[in-house]
Formats: sequence, structure tokens, C-alpha cells
Amino acid sequence: MLHANTQICHYAYSTLCDLLISMSPHLVDKNPDYQVLVIEINENLIQALLTFLNAYVFFAEEPKSIEQKNFFSINFI
Repeated sequence: MLHANTQICHYAYSTLCDLLISMSPHLVDKNPDYQVLVIEINENLIQALLTFLNAYVFFAEEPKSIEQKNFFSINFI
């Protein structure tokens, strides 16, 4: 279930990715006591992140104006 406001969804996605990077297993390389902070990523989380990317980042958006339509048709020919 995603929030109705896409800006909030994008912010939440970015924050989650930052957190996953910060708390990844490499954290233990600096100090073994940090093991309790490491976040293990499971398949459900990976699929949820991929679904978000496919739905809200990598989707084909229709050009909004004639200028954009002309730009896309000229540049992709």
C-alpha cells in the first residue's frame, strides 16, 4: 500500500535505501559490535523495492505538450 502523495513515496523510498546502505553488512568491518545494527534484506523487501521502481521511476510517461512530442520523435528516430 503506497501513500497517495507520490512525493512522500519517493522520499520514503530514498530514506529506506539510504538506511539499507548505512546499515549493510559492511558496517561490521569498522567495528564488530555494530553487528546488532545490520539490517538483513529479505526477498520480500527486494521485490517491494523493485515494484516501486517499476511503477514510479521507470515508467513510460506520455509527453505533456506538442513540443515534448516533437522532441521525443526527433531524438529517437
